[in-house]
Amino acid sequence: MKITFRQLEEKDLDDRVRWFNDKQITQFLGSSVQQGTTMKKQEYWFKNARKQGNIKTFVIEADGKAVGNVALTDISPINENSGLFIVVGEKEYHQKGIGTFAIDYITDFAFKELNLHQVWLYVCEENVPAIKLYEKCGFEKEGLLRDMWKIKGKYYGEIVMVKFNPKN
Repeated sequence: MKITFRQLEEKDLDDRVRWFNDKQITQFLGSSVQQGTTMKKQEYWFKNARKQGNIKTFVIEADGKAVGNVALTDISPINENSGLFIVVGEKEYHQKGIGTFAIDYITDFAFKELNLHQVWLYVCEENVPAIKLYEKCGFEKEGLLRDMWKIKGKYYGEIVMVKFNPKN
Protein backbone atom coordinates (compact mmCIF):
# COMPACT_ATOMS: atom_id res chain seq x y z
CA MET A 1 0.00 0.00 0.00
CA LYS A 2 1.36 3.40 -1.02
CA ILE A 3 0.64 6.22 1.48
CA THR A 4 0.81 9.81 0.23
CA PHE A 5 -0.19 13.22 1.53
CA ARG A 6 -1.61 16.31 -0.10
CA GLN A 7 -3.14 19.57 1.06
CA LEU A 8 -6.81 19.42 1.98
CA GLU A 9 -9.01 20.90 -0.75
CA GLU A 10 -12.65 21.92 -0.74
CA LYS A 11 -13.51 18.79 -2.73
CA ASP A 12 -12.41 16.71 0.29
CA LEU A 13 -15.07 18.10 2.62
CA ASP A 14 -17.60 15.41 1.62
CA ASP A 15 -15.32 12.80 3.20
CA ARG A 16 -14.98 14.86 6.39
CA VAL A 17 -18.77 15.18 6.67
CA ARG A 18 -19.16 11.41 6.31
CA TRP A 19 -16.36 10.61 8.77
CA PHE A 20 -17.43 13.21 11.36
CA ASN A 21 -20.98 11.88 11.35
CA ASP A 22 -19.85 8.34 12.18
CA LYS A 23 -19.98 7.94 15.98
CA GLN A 24 -17.50 5.06 15.89
CA ILE A 25 -14.95 7.30 14.15
CA THR A 26 -15.57 10.37 16.32
CA GLN A 27 -15.93 8.80 19.78
CA PHE A 28 -12.48 10.09 20.82
CA LEU A 29 -12.14 13.15 18.58
CA GLY A 30 -13.42 15.76 21.00
CA SER A 31 -16.77 17.33 21.72
CA SER A 32 -16.89 19.68 18.72
CA VAL A 33 -16.44 16.76 16.31
CA GLN A 34 -18.60 14.35 18.32
CA GLN A 35 -21.62 16.59 17.71
CA GLY A 36 -21.52 15.72 14.02
CA THR A 37 -21.25 18.14 11.15
CA THR A 38 -22.80 19.37 7.94
CA MET A 39 -21.35 20.45 4.62
CA LYS A 40 -22.15 24.05 5.54
CA LYS A 41 -20.17 23.75 8.81
CA GLN A 42 -17.23 22.17 7.01
CA GLU A 43 -17.21 24.86 4.32
CA TYR A 44 -17.22 27.54 7.03
CA TRP A 45 -14.38 25.79 8.88
CA PHE A 46 -12.37 25.39 5.65
CA LYS A 47 -12.66 29.06 4.69
CA ASN A 48 -11.74 30.26 8.19
CA ALA A 49 -8.80 27.86 8.47
CA ARG A 50 -7.38 29.25 5.23
CA LYS A 51 -7.81 32.85 6.43
CA GLN A 52 -6.26 32.30 9.85
CA GLY A 53 -3.30 30.36 8.49
CA ASN A 54 -2.59 28.64 11.82
CA ILE A 55 -3.61 25.19 10.63
CA LYS A 56 -2.10 22.88 8.02
CA THR A 57 -4.39 20.00 7.09
CA PHE A 58 -3.36 17.17 4.83
CA VAL A 59 -5.36 14.38 3.23
CA ILE A 60 -3.96 10.92 3.90
CA GLU A 61 -4.25 8.81 0.75
CA ALA A 62 -3.78 5.06 0.51
CA ASP A 63 -3.21 3.95 -3.07
CA GLY A 64 -4.83 7.18 -4.26
CA LYS A 65 -7.93 6.93 -2.04
CA ALA A 66 -8.57 9.55 0.65
CA VAL A 67 -8.68 7.65 3.95
CA GLY A 68 -8.15 10.36 6.56
CA ASN A 69 -6.70 13.71 7.59
CA VAL A 70 -3.69 14.72 9.62
CA ALA A 71 -3.14 18.31 10.71
CA LEU A 72 -1.07 20.73 12.68
CA THR A 73 -3.47 22.97 14.60
CA ASP A 74 -3.03 26.19 16.55
CA ILE A 75 0.39 26.72 14.96
CA SER A 76 2.28 29.33 16.95
CA PRO A 77 5.40 30.63 15.19
CA ILE A 78 6.12 32.80 18.24
CA ASN A 79 6.12 29.89 20.69
CA GLU A 80 7.29 27.42 18.02
CA ASN A 81 4.64 24.79 18.73
CA SER A 82 1.41 23.35 17.41
CA GLY A 83 -1.26 20.83 18.19
CA LEU A 84 -1.79 17.61 16.27
CA PHE A 85 -5.03 16.19 14.90
CA ILE A 86 -5.45 12.89 13.11
CA VAL A 87 -8.39 10.87 11.86
CA VAL A 88 -8.38 7.74 9.74
CA GLY A 89 -11.99 7.89 8.64
CA GLU A 90 -12.13 4.79 6.47
CA LYS A 91 -12.53 1.90 8.90
CA GLU A 92 -11.08 -0.72 6.58
CA TYR A 93 -7.77 1.17 6.80
CA HIS A 94 -7.57 1.04 10.59
CA GLN A 95 -4.64 -0.84 12.13
CA LYS A 96 -2.63 -0.94 8.92
CA GLY A 97 0.18 1.41 10.01
CA ILE A 98 -1.33 4.49 8.38
CA GLY A 99 -1.57 6.40 11.67
CA THR A 100 2.11 5.83 12.43
CA PHE A 101 3.11 6.91 8.95
CA ALA A 102 0.88 10.01 9.08
CA ILE A 103 2.10 11.12 12.51
CA ASP A 104 5.72 10.67 11.50
CA TYR A 105 5.01 12.69 8.34
CA ILE A 106 3.30 15.58 10.13
CA THR A 107 5.84 15.84 12.96
CA ASP A 108 8.66 15.74 10.42
CA PHE A 109 6.90 18.56 8.53
CA ALA A 110 6.48 20.51 11.79
CA PHE A 111 10.13 20.19 12.75
CA LYS A 112 11.86 20.47 9.36
CA GLU A 113 9.56 22.76 7.36
CA LEU A 114 8.12 24.97 10.11
CA ASN A 115 11.08 24.68 12.52
CA LEU A 116 8.78 24.13 15.49
CA HIS A 117 10.15 23.21 18.90
CA GLN A 118 7.30 20.91 19.91
CA VAL A 119 4.04 19.31 18.82
CA TRP A 120 1.41 18.57 21.46
CA LEU A 121 -1.87 16.71 21.57
CA TYR A 122 -4.67 15.72 23.90
CA VAL A 123 -5.98 12.16 24.11
CA CYS A 124 -8.66 10.54 26.29
CA GLU A 125 -7.05 8.12 28.75
CA GLU A 126 -9.62 5.52 27.66
CA ASN A 127 -8.22 5.59 24.11
CA VAL A 128 -5.38 3.15 24.83
CA PRO A 129 -4.64 2.24 21.17
CA ALA A 130 -4.08 5.93 20.33
CA ILE A 131 -1.85 6.44 23.37
CA LYS A 132 0.29 3.48 22.31
CA LEU A 133 0.46 4.88 18.77
CA TYR A 134 1.55 8.31 19.98
CA GLU A 135 4.20 6.79 22.25
CA LYS A 136 5.46 4.68 19.35
CA CYS A 137 5.82 7.93 17.36
CA GLY A 138 7.90 9.56 20.10
CA PHE A 139 5.29 11.43 22.13
CA GLU A 140 5.62 11.47 25.90
CA LYS A 141 2.95 11.95 28.53
CA GLU A 142 3.22 15.46 29.92
CA GLY A 143 0.19 15.69 32.20
CA LEU A 144 -3.39 14.73 32.93
CA LEU A 145 -6.53 16.84 32.96
CA ARG A 146 -8.91 14.89 35.16
CA ASP A 147 -12.56 14.14 34.31
CA MET A 148 -12.50 15.87 30.92
CA TRP A 149 -14.41 13.15 29.04
CA LYS A 150 -17.79 11.70 29.96
CA ILE A 151 -18.41 8.38 28.24
CA LYS A 152 -21.51 6.36 29.06
CA GLY A 153 -21.89 8.12 32.40
CA LYS A 154 -18.27 7.67 33.51
CA TYR A 155 -15.58 10.36 33.59
CA TYR A 156 -12.12 9.94 32.09
CA GLY A 157 -9.05 12.11 32.08
CA GLU A 158 -7.41 13.73 29.11
CA ILE A 159 -3.70 13.08 28.70
CA VAL A 160 -1.46 15.84 27.37
CA MET A 161 1.34 14.43 25.22
CA VAL A 162 4.31 16.19 23.65
CA LYS A 163 6.98 15.43 21.10
CA PHE A 164 9.99 17.73 20.98
CA ASN A 165 12.05 18.57 17.93
CA PRO A 166 15.09 16.28 18.25
CA LYS A 167 17.36 19.02 16.84
CA ASN A 168 16.50 21.56 19.56
